[in-house]
Amino acid sequence: MKFRVSTLSFLLILILSNFVSGQTTGIAPGVECPTVVQDLQELVADTPELKEQIEAALKIQKKGHFWYAKSVDDFLTYFKKWLVYNPVPAAPGKYIEPFDELANSPGGDILFNNNIFSSWFISFLDARGDYLGTPASAQTMFQWMKAPEINMGDYELPKSGFKSFNDFFLRRVKPEKRPIGGQGDPSVLVSPADGAVCQVYAKNLDTSFKIKRDEINIRQALNNSAYADHFIGGPVLDILLWFTDYHHFHSPVSGKVVEIGEYAGSYNYNFADVNWYKQLAKHKRACFIFETERFGYVAMIPVGFWGVGSIVTHIKAGDTIKKGDRIGNFAYGGSSILLVFEPGAIQYSQYFPIFNSGDGGTPVKVRQKIGVAARP
Repeated sequence: MKFRVSTLSFLLILILSNFVSGQTTGIAPGVECPTVVQDLQELVADTPELKEQIEAALKIQKKGHFWYAKSVDDFLTYFKKWLVYNPVPAAPGKYIEPFDELANSPGGDILFNNNIFSSWFISFLDARGDYLGTPASAQTMFQWMKAPEINMGDYELPKSGFKSFNDFFLRRVKPEKRPIGGQGDPSVLVSPADGAVCQVYAKNLDTSFKIKRDEINIRQALNNSAYADHFIGGPVLDILLWFTDYHHFHSPVSGKVVEIGEYAGSYNYNFADVNWYKQLAKHKRACFIFETERFGYVAMIPVGFWGVGSIVTHIKAGDTIKKGDRIGNFAYGGSSILLVFEPGAIQYSQYFPIFNSGDGGTPVKVRQKIGVAARP
Protein backbone atom coordinates (compact mmCIF):
# COMPACT_ATOMS: atom_id res chain seq x y z
CA MET A 1 0.00 0.00 0.00
CA LYS A 2 0.89 2.23 -0.10
CA PHE A 3 -2.84 19.66 5.15
CA ARG A 4 -4.99 24.93 6.42
CA VAL A 5 -7.84 22.70 7.99
CA SER A 6 -7.39 22.67 11.79
CA THR A 7 -6.74 19.49 13.74
CA LEU A 8 -10.24 18.89 15.10
CA SER A 9 -10.46 15.18 14.59
CA PHE A 10 -10.03 12.16 16.76
CA LEU A 11 -8.83 9.22 14.72
CA LEU A 12 -5.44 8.08 13.68
CA ILE A 13 -2.01 9.57 13.28
CA LEU A 14 0.85 7.74 11.66
CA ILE A 15 4.12 7.39 13.45
CA LEU A 16 6.84 5.46 11.82
CA SER A 17 9.96 4.05 13.48
CA ASN A 18 13.09 5.67 14.82
CA PHE A 19 16.81 5.32 14.23
CA VAL A 20 19.22 6.79 16.72
CA SER A 21 23.02 6.42 16.74
CA GLY A 22 22.87 3.60 14.19
CA GLN A 23 20.22 1.56 16.05
CA THR A 24 16.43 1.54 15.87
CA THR A 25 15.39 2.55 19.36
CA GLY A 26 12.15 4.50 18.95
CA ILE A 27 12.19 7.27 21.51
CA ALA A 28 14.44 10.24 20.87
CA PRO A 29 17.25 10.36 23.45
CA GLY A 30 16.79 12.66 26.40
CA VAL A 31 13.02 12.97 25.98
CA GLU A 32 11.12 12.48 29.22
CA CYS A 33 7.42 11.67 29.46
CA PRO A 34 5.80 14.55 27.54
CA THR A 35 3.20 16.75 29.17
CA VAL A 36 0.40 15.51 26.93
CA VAL A 37 0.98 11.92 28.07
CA GLN A 38 1.20 13.04 31.69
CA ASP A 39 -2.20 14.65 31.10
CA LEU A 40 -3.63 11.31 30.04
CA GLN A 41 -2.07 9.59 33.05
CA GLU A 42 -3.73 12.14 35.33
CA LEU A 43 -7.06 11.80 33.52
CA VAL A 44 -6.97 8.04 33.97
CA ALA A 45 -6.07 8.39 37.66
CA ASP A 46 -8.73 11.05 38.34
CA THR A 47 -11.55 9.71 36.16
CA PRO A 48 -12.64 6.17 37.07
CA GLU A 49 -15.04 6.11 34.11
CA LEU A 50 -12.20 6.71 31.64
CA LYS A 51 -10.03 4.00 33.16
CA GLU A 52 -12.95 1.58 33.07
CA GLN A 53 -13.63 2.33 29.41
CA ILE A 54 -10.00 1.84 28.42
CA GLU A 55 -10.00 -1.46 30.30
CA ALA A 56 -13.24 -2.45 28.58
CA ALA A 57 -11.85 -1.57 25.14
CA LEU A 58 -8.74 -3.66 25.74
CA LYS A 59 -10.58 -6.57 27.33
CA ILE A 60 -12.59 -7.33 24.18
CA GLN A 61 -9.61 -7.45 21.80
CA LYS A 62 -9.29 -10.71 19.93
CA LYS A 63 -6.55 -13.20 20.62
CA GLY A 64 -3.66 -12.64 18.24
CA HIS A 65 -4.29 -8.89 17.96
CA PHE A 66 -1.68 -6.42 19.19
CA TRP A 67 -3.88 -5.19 22.05
CA TYR A 68 -4.90 -8.63 23.29
CA ALA A 69 -4.21 -8.95 27.03
CA LYS A 70 -2.76 -5.42 27.20
CA SER A 71 -3.25 -3.29 30.33
CA VAL A 72 -4.00 0.37 30.92
CA ASP A 73 -0.30 0.86 31.73
CA ASP A 74 0.57 -0.67 28.36
CA PHE A 75 -1.86 1.77 26.74
CA LEU A 76 -0.20 4.77 28.40
CA THR A 77 3.31 3.56 27.55
CA TYR A 78 2.24 3.12 23.94
CA PHE A 79 1.35 6.81 23.60
CA LYS A 80 4.52 7.88 25.40
CA LYS A 81 6.64 6.05 22.85
CA TRP A 82 4.47 6.95 19.87
CA LEU A 83 4.62 10.69 20.51
CA VAL A 84 8.40 11.03 20.22
CA TYR A 85 9.18 8.32 17.71
CA ASN A 86 11.26 9.48 14.74
CA PRO A 87 10.11 8.28 11.32
CA VAL A 88 12.13 5.88 9.18
CA PRO A 89 11.14 4.51 5.76
CA ALA A 90 11.54 0.84 6.73
CA ALA A 91 8.54 0.47 9.08
CA PRO A 92 5.79 2.96 8.20
CA GLY A 93 3.07 1.18 10.18
CA LYS A 94 4.87 0.47 13.44
CA TYR A 95 2.49 2.49 15.60
CA ILE A 96 -0.42 3.38 13.40
CA GLU A 97 -1.38 -0.11 12.36
CA PRO A 98 -1.90 -1.41 15.91
CA PHE A 99 -3.79 1.74 16.85
CA ASP A 100 -5.81 1.48 13.64
CA GLU A 101 -6.71 -2.05 14.65
CA LEU A 102 -7.94 -0.82 18.02
CA ALA A 103 -9.76 2.23 16.66
CA ASN A 104 -11.67 0.13 14.12
CA SER A 105 -12.73 -2.51 16.62
CA PRO A 106 -15.71 -2.46 19.01
CA GLY A 107 -13.17 -1.30 21.58
CA GLY A 108 -12.52 1.75 19.45
CA ASP A 109 -16.20 2.62 19.62
CA ILE A 110 -15.92 2.58 23.40
CA LEU A 111 -12.85 4.82 23.41
CA PHE A 112 -13.97 7.40 20.89
CA ASN A 113 -17.47 7.73 22.29
CA ASN A 114 -15.77 9.06 25.41
CA ASN A 115 -15.47 12.85 25.12
CA ILE A 116 -12.62 12.95 27.63
CA PHE A 117 -10.44 10.60 25.60
CA SER A 118 -11.35 12.00 22.19
CA SER A 119 -10.62 15.55 23.39
CA TRP A 120 -7.28 14.43 24.80
CA PHE A 121 -6.47 12.67 21.53
CA ILE A 122 -6.79 15.98 19.67
CA SER A 123 -4.10 17.36 21.99
CA PHE A 124 -1.98 14.30 21.29
CA LEU A 125 -2.19 14.85 17.54
CA ASP A 126 -1.21 18.49 17.95
CA ALA A 127 1.73 17.57 20.18
CA ARG A 128 2.91 14.94 17.73
CA GLY A 129 2.84 17.48 14.92
CA ASP A 130 4.82 19.91 17.07
CA TYR A 131 7.45 17.27 17.77
CA LEU A 132 7.94 16.56 14.07
CA GLY A 133 8.84 20.22 13.66
CA THR A 134 11.70 20.03 16.18
CA PRO A 135 15.40 19.33 15.50
CA ALA A 136 15.10 16.04 17.43
CA SER A 137 12.86 14.68 14.68
CA ALA A 138 15.61 15.13 12.06
CA GLN A 139 17.81 12.36 13.42
CA THR A 140 16.73 9.88 10.76
CA MET A 141 17.17 12.15 7.73
CA PHE A 142 20.08 10.16 6.30
CA GLN A 143 17.89 7.04 6.17
CA TRP A 144 15.18 8.85 4.25
CA MET A 145 17.61 10.51 1.88
CA LYS A 146 19.26 7.19 1.06
CA ALA A 147 16.01 5.28 0.63
CA PRO A 148 15.62 4.19 -3.01
CA GLU A 149 11.89 4.91 -2.95
CA ILE A 150 12.60 8.59 -2.23
CA ASN A 151 15.02 9.23 -5.12
CA MET A 152 16.54 12.42 -3.68
CA GLY A 153 17.84 13.33 -7.11
CA ASP A 154 14.30 14.53 -7.86
CA TYR A 155 14.29 17.03 -4.99
CA GLU A 156 15.84 20.34 -4.03
CA LEU A 157 18.20 20.08 -1.07
CA PRO A 158 18.28 23.13 1.23
CA LYS A 159 21.77 24.60 1.65
CA SER A 160 21.58 24.14 5.40
CA GLY A 161 19.90 20.76 5.17
CA PHE A 162 16.58 19.65 6.60
CA LYS A 163 16.07 21.03 10.13
CA SER A 164 13.21 18.70 11.11
CA PHE A 165 11.25 15.81 9.77
CA ASN A 166 8.54 18.22 8.65
CA ASP A 167 11.16 20.06 6.59
CA PHE A 168 12.00 16.84 4.82
CA PHE A 169 8.39 15.80 4.38
CA LEU A 170 7.65 19.08 2.57
CA ARG A 171 10.72 18.90 0.36
CA ARG A 172 10.32 20.60 -3.03
CA VAL A 173 10.61 18.69 -6.27
CA LYS A 174 12.85 19.98 -9.04
CA PRO A 175 10.48 21.34 -11.75
CA GLU A 176 12.32 19.56 -14.54
CA LYS A 177 11.71 16.25 -12.79
CA ARG A 178 7.94 16.71 -13.08
CA PRO A 179 7.28 18.22 -16.53
CA ILE A 180 3.70 19.32 -17.29
CA GLY A 181 1.90 16.96 -19.62
CA GLY A 182 0.32 18.79 -22.54
CA GLN A 183 1.55 22.16 -21.33
CA GLY A 184 -0.57 24.88 -22.93
CA ASP A 185 -3.22 22.40 -24.07
CA PRO A 186 -6.46 22.88 -22.05
CA SER A 187 -7.77 19.50 -23.18
CA VAL A 188 -5.11 17.57 -21.25
CA LEU A 189 -5.65 16.53 -17.62
CA VAL A 190 -2.63 15.96 -15.35
CA SER A 191 -2.19 14.20 -12.04
CA PRO A 192 -2.37 16.54 -9.03
CA ALA A 193 0.14 14.45 -7.07
CA ASP A 194 2.61 11.61 -7.02
CA GLY A 195 0.78 8.45 -6.10
CA ALA A 196 -1.21 5.48 -7.34
CA VAL A 197 -4.40 6.02 -9.31
CA CYS A 198 -7.52 3.88 -9.40
CA GLN A 199 -11.07 4.41 -10.52
CA VAL A 200 -13.96 4.63 -8.12
CA TYR A 201 -16.73 2.57 -9.70
CA ALA A 202 -19.96 4.52 -10.13
CA LYS A 203 -22.66 1.93 -9.70
CA ASN A 204 -25.51 4.14 -8.52
CA LEU A 205 -25.66 6.95 -11.05
CA ASP A 206 -28.26 8.96 -9.15
CA THR A 207 -26.90 9.95 -5.77
CA SER A 208 -23.75 8.08 -4.87
CA PHE A 209 -20.73 6.18 -6.04
CA LYS A 210 -20.22 2.70 -4.71
CA ILE A 211 -17.09 0.70 -4.04
CA LYS A 212 -17.77 -2.75 -2.72
CA ARG A 213 -20.03 -2.02 0.26
CA ASP A 214 -18.79 1.55 0.62
CA GLU A 215 -20.42 4.61 -0.89
CA ILE A 216 -19.24 8.06 -1.83
CA ASN A 217 -22.02 10.59 -1.68
CA ILE A 218 -20.81 13.50 -3.77
CA ARG A 219 -23.22 16.04 -2.27
CA GLN A 220 -21.97 15.21 1.21
CA ALA A 221 -18.35 15.04 0.12
CA LEU A 222 -18.64 18.58 -1.30
CA ASN A 223 -20.55 19.74 1.78
CA ASN A 224 -23.73 20.26 -0.25
CA SER A 225 -22.03 22.70 -2.57
CA ALA A 226 -24.26 24.37 -5.14
CA TYR A 227 -21.97 22.81 -7.75
CA ALA A 228 -22.33 19.24 -6.49
CA ASP A 229 -25.12 18.21 -8.84
CA HIS A 230 -22.87 18.80 -11.85
CA PHE A 231 -20.92 15.69 -10.82
CA ILE A 232 -23.72 13.20 -10.17
CA GLY A 233 -23.10 10.22 -12.39
CA GLY A 234 -19.63 11.34 -13.41
CA PRO A 235 -16.38 9.38 -13.10
CA VAL A 236 -14.13 9.53 -10.04
CA LEU A 237 -10.38 8.95 -9.76
CA ASP A 238 -8.50 8.38 -6.51
CA ILE A 239 -4.79 9.21 -6.21
CA LEU A 240 -3.42 7.55 -3.08
CA LEU A 241 -0.21 9.06 -1.66
CA TRP A 242 2.17 7.02 0.43
CA PHE A 243 4.47 8.49 3.08
CA THR A 244 7.47 8.42 0.80
CA ASP A 245 5.67 10.42 -1.91
CA TYR A 246 5.99 14.13 -2.66
CA HIS A 247 3.19 15.73 -0.62
CA HIS A 248 2.54 19.03 -2.36
CA PHE A 249 -0.45 18.97 -4.70
CA HIS A 250 -0.87 20.79 -7.99
CA SER A 251 -3.79 21.82 -10.16
CA PRO A 252 -4.89 19.09 -12.58
CA VAL A 253 -6.47 21.63 -14.97
CA SER A 254 -6.32 25.25 -16.09
CA GLY A 255 -9.26 27.44 -15.23
CA LYS A 256 -10.99 29.52 -12.56
CA VAL A 257 -11.30 28.48 -8.92
CA VAL A 258 -15.02 28.96 -8.28
CA GLU A 259 -15.18 27.45 -4.79
CA ILE A 260 -12.91 26.23 -1.99
CA GLY A 261 -14.17 24.43 1.10
CA GLU A 262 -12.17 23.28 4.11
CA TYR A 263 -13.69 20.74 6.47
CA ALA A 264 -12.53 19.05 9.66
CA GLY A 265 -13.10 15.36 10.10
CA SER A 266 -11.60 12.08 11.24
CA TYR A 267 -8.38 10.45 10.03
CA ASN A 268 -9.78 6.93 9.99
CA TYR A 269 -8.50 4.70 7.20
CA ASN A 270 -8.70 1.12 8.53
CA PHE A 271 -5.82 -0.95 7.21
CA ALA A 272 -7.69 -4.23 7.69
CA ASP A 273 -10.84 -3.29 5.74
CA VAL A 274 -10.36 -0.12 3.72
CA ASN A 275 -13.66 1.75 3.89
CA TRP A 276 -12.88 5.45 4.06
CA TYR A 277 -15.13 6.06 1.06
CA LYS A 278 -18.15 5.01 3.08
CA GLN A 279 -18.67 8.34 4.80
CA LEU A 280 -16.33 10.72 3.04
CA ALA A 281 -18.13 13.72 4.56
CA LYS A 282 -16.70 12.72 7.94
CA HIS A 283 -13.11 12.92 6.74
CA LYS A 284 -10.67 15.77 7.11
CA ARG A 285 -10.56 17.30 3.63
CA ALA A 286 -10.41 20.34 1.40
CA CYS A 287 -12.63 20.72 -1.68
CA PHE A 288 -11.66 22.69 -4.78
CA ILE A 289 -14.01 23.27 -7.70
CA PHE A 290 -12.55 24.51 -10.98
CA GLU A 291 -14.40 25.90 -13.98
CA THR A 292 -12.55 24.89 -17.14
CA GLU A 293 -12.75 25.40 -20.87
CA ARG A 294 -12.78 21.75 -21.93
CA PHE A 295 -13.81 19.66 -18.92
CA GLY A 296 -16.63 21.80 -17.56
CA TYR A 297 -16.48 21.73 -13.77
CA VAL A 298 -13.83 19.60 -12.08
CA ALA A 299 -13.82 18.85 -8.33
CA MET A 300 -10.65 17.99 -6.44
CA ILE A 301 -10.86 16.69 -2.86
CA PRO A 302 -7.60 16.23 -0.89
CA VAL A 303 -8.32 13.89 2.04
CA GLY A 304 -6.06 13.50 5.07
CA PHE A 305 -5.23 10.20 6.80
CA TRP A 306 -2.73 8.93 9.32
CA GLY A 307 -1.48 11.99 11.12
CA VAL A 308 -2.19 14.66 8.53
CA GLY A 309 -1.81 17.74 10.72
CA SER A 310 -3.29 20.17 8.23
CA ILE A 311 -4.21 20.66 4.60
CA VAL A 312 -2.60 23.93 3.54
CA THR A 313 -4.16 25.84 0.65
CA HIS A 314 -2.18 28.40 -1.36
CA ILE A 315 -5.03 29.70 -3.55
CA LYS A 316 -8.43 31.33 -3.01
CA ALA A 317 -11.80 31.34 -4.72
CA GLY A 318 -11.76 33.60 -7.75
CA ASP A 319 -8.15 32.88 -8.69
CA THR A 320 -7.26 31.82 -12.20
CA ILE A 321 -4.75 28.98 -12.24
CA LYS A 322 -2.72 27.09 -14.76
CA LYS A 323 -2.48 23.35 -15.03
CA GLY A 324 0.46 22.11 -12.96
CA ASP A 325 0.51 25.09 -10.56
CA ARG A 326 1.29 24.15 -6.96
CA ILE A 327 -1.88 24.93 -4.98
CA GLY A 328 -1.39 23.30 -1.57
CA ASN A 329 0.20 20.60 0.53
CA PHE A 330 -0.41 17.98 3.16
CA ALA A 331 1.52 18.53 6.39
CA TYR A 332 2.43 14.89 7.19
CA GLY A 333 1.07 11.43 6.85
CA GLY A 334 -0.80 9.36 4.33
CA SER A 335 -3.39 11.00 2.14
CA SER A 336 -5.53 10.71 -0.93
CA ILE A 337 -6.89 13.05 -3.61
CA LEU A 338 -10.18 12.46 -5.38
CA LEU A 339 -10.85 13.96 -8.80
CA VAL A 340 -14.53 14.12 -9.76
CA PHE A 341 -15.77 14.97 -13.23
CA GLU A 342 -19.01 15.73 -15.00
CA PRO A 343 -20.54 12.79 -16.89
CA GLY A 344 -18.92 12.29 -20.28
CA ALA A 345 -16.21 14.90 -19.68
CA ILE A 346 -13.06 12.78 -19.50
CA GLN A 347 -11.23 10.00 -21.28
CA TYR A 348 -8.35 8.39 -19.39
CA SER A 349 -5.04 8.29 -21.23
CA GLN A 350 -4.09 4.95 -19.70
CA TYR A 351 -5.66 2.10 -17.81
CA PHE A 352 -6.58 2.79 -14.21
CA PRO A 353 -7.91 -0.26 -12.35
CA ILE A 354 -11.17 -0.37 -10.45
CA PHE A 355 -10.31 -1.44 -6.91
CA ASN A 356 -12.88 -2.66 -4.46
CA SER A 357 -10.66 -1.55 -1.59
CA GLY A 358 -9.57 1.80 -2.99
CA ASP A 359 -6.04 0.77 -2.06
CA GLY A 360 -3.41 0.62 -4.78
CA GLY A 361 -3.50 1.49 -8.45
CA THR A 362 -1.37 2.65 -11.37
CA PRO A 363 1.71 4.67 -10.28
CA VAL A 364 1.82 8.24 -11.63
CA LYS A 365 3.87 11.38 -11.05
CA VAL A 366 2.51 14.85 -10.35
CA ARG A 367 1.84 16.87 -13.56
CA GLN A 368 1.89 13.67 -15.65
CA LYS A 369 -0.82 13.41 -18.31
CA ILE A 370 -3.61 11.10 -17.14
CA GLY A 371 -6.52 12.03 -19.39
CA VAL A 372 -8.00 14.17 -22.14
CA ALA A 373 -11.28 16.00 -22.61
CA ALA A 374 -13.96 13.81 -24.18
CA ARG A 375 -16.01 16.78 -25.37
CA PRO A 376 -15.21 18.76 -28.55
